[in-house]
Amino acid sequence: MRLRRWLPFLTLALALSSRDAAATLPPPAPCPGCWVPPPFTSWQIQFSGTLDQSPNATLYEIDMFETPPETVAALHAAGRKVACYIDAGSFEAFRPDAGQYPESVKGKPLAGFAGERWLDIRQQAILDPIIASRLDQCQAKGFDGVDFDNVDGYTNSTGFPLTADDQLAFNTWLANAAHARGLSVALKNDLDQIPGLVPYFDWVVDEQCFQFKECDQLLPFVTAGKAVMEIEYTTGTQRFCPAANAMGFNAIKKRRSLDAFRVQCNAGVESPAPPCAVFPADNVWNADVSSLPVHPMSDSYIASIGAATGLHPDFGTTYQGAPNGIPYAVVPQSQPDVPVRFKYADESDPGPYPVPPDAPIEGGPSSRGDRHVLLVESGSCTLFELFAARPQLQGKRWRAGSGASWDLGSNALRPAGFTSADAAGLPILPGLVRYDEVAAGAITHALRFTVSRTQRAFLWPARHQAGSSSDPSLPPMGLRVRLKASVDISAFSAANQVILTALKRYGMFVADNGSPWFITGAPDPRWDDDDLHQLGQIQGADFEAVDESSLMVDPDSGQTH
Repeated sequence: MRLRRWLPFLTLALALSSRDAAATLPPPAPCPGCWVPPPFTSWQIQFSGTLDQSPNATLYEIDMFETPPETVAALHAAGRKVACYIDAGSFEAFRPDAGQYPESVKGKPLAGFAGERWLDIRQQAILDPIIASRLDQCQAKGFDGVDFDNVDGYTNSTGFPLTADDQLAFNTWLANAAHARGLSVALKNDLDQIPGLVPYFDWVVDEQCFQFKECDQLLPFVTAGKAVMEIEYTTGTQRFCPAANAMGFNAIKKRRSLDAFRVQCNAGVESPAPPCAVFPADNVWNADVSSLPVHPMSDSYIASIGAATGLHPDFGTTYQGAPNGIPYAVVPQSQPDVPVRFKYADESDPGPYPVPPDAPIEGGPSSRGDRHVLLVESGSCTLFELFAARPQLQGKRWRAGSGASWDLGSNALRPAGFTSADAAGLPILPGLVRYDEVAAGAITHALRFTVSRTQRAFLWPARHQAGSSSDPSLPPMGLRVRLKASVDISAFSAANQVILTALKRYGMFVADNGSPWFITGAPDPRWDDDDLHQLGQIQGADFEAVDESSLMVDPDSGQTH
């Protein structure tokens, strides 16, 4: 990984030269079978130390030469994608193929990198076969993509009179050669030529754009719907993370050694569809309650929650620099278990839990809120949830207020009187509004919401109360409400109609104390925050409480008739 040296006085000349060269460039090679990281893909890059496979990242970038195919296979088995690092624009004396580079292509040393020298990229007849062999090795080892380094030599003192045209010819050849082998390809740091290179490259990796105040040059990739992977080394996360999230970047803080250390700016904004069905089809969460009778206390409950208060989507893209909503992550069965110390240990499922060191935390790492951590372990189909979760010793162990686990293939409830990561003793994940479901056109389960006050009682399927009053007009934990069938939702957007239709058919559970009518969901960069806020037109009076007691098969089971 290199530090790009930007020469501002070259910008105009480079732009003019790039326009002249554009007509002579080859067309971009298609790669229909390539895996391409979507925007906001979580990622890790590690080049030093023993590879740490515990971070919760969809994409791992690692060195091609130093990585055996078994490591790539292990990462794939854990559900990861893997990109190989290849130095294309400089000579490295320590590489096994170093002897293939004649002296005629070696230029000036790279300052600060022993044994490395710039290459004369104009001599493609010599360089192309060497790089092609490296790409063949990358393909043979099973990598999904490639990141070429030092592809901006024309802006550096290389010892050769390289031009922007030379760099464009070389970089477009690299991209097409990668695509020809079924590898997606990242552009590294060559910011000045981004407008001409966006069609050739699938994503971009950049270093220190916030430090050098050049991040705007990366926006053509965002506009094209392509991922921007950004690294800062010295700038504090409080200074660059909010801006990176707002710009649509996947930014991380790393040490210059590029060891396993990583701080994500947008942990949790990537919420993949759970790999398992969330509880059996006959589970109470999945029950259609549109025809159930109205609860006899419905009017009192709705009035106490707030009949004139609007529905509030407590989720979206980002809020105050952090993903907005309750994030979750999918972890492999190989995820190492770590000890968790609970404040309410007597009502928590004991650890260890498979918590990654960088598990997404509700509200972000610095949150003063509920700090929920939700994890779905693929393979075992087990859901793990923590409340007030805080990592210790860089994530080697955790402490939390409470925690619980569920077998997603079972209808079993928690013991009566037990809390969970939620005040009602219910799981959180099944009640989240998820973008993937809305995009697919249907939510087929109940949702979750909060109210300001609850009574000291709970209704099936809840297992715990968190109220301070015996007032019977206050809703109990576990109360289920639904949007009245008579409410006209035709004027809402298609996305909001999916949410409102689910509220008519499946309703939502009182799950915690908080702001009234706050409905929760998972963060996602694809949400339209302004559109979601239109849900505020729905008021409390548009809901009714339902009596779902007839669904219960057993008070200790979530199974329904």
